[in-house]
Amino acid sequence: MTLINTEARTRATLNIARQLLTQGHITQDEYQAVERRLVAKYSAKISGLNLPKPT
Repeated sequence: MTLINTEARTRATLNIARQLLTQGHITQDEYQAVERRLVAKYSAKISGLNLPKPT
């Protein structure tokens, strides 16, 4: 997977999770779990990006 694809996939997943949180389909804890997993998985590949810090 290229860097651009990795970035796009990560940001899209975070945006979808944020929408689900806003709509009440997932809890804040579930959103934070998704965010932590994505950051942990992809931070080495896309360290130059401004990904959120794990909370």
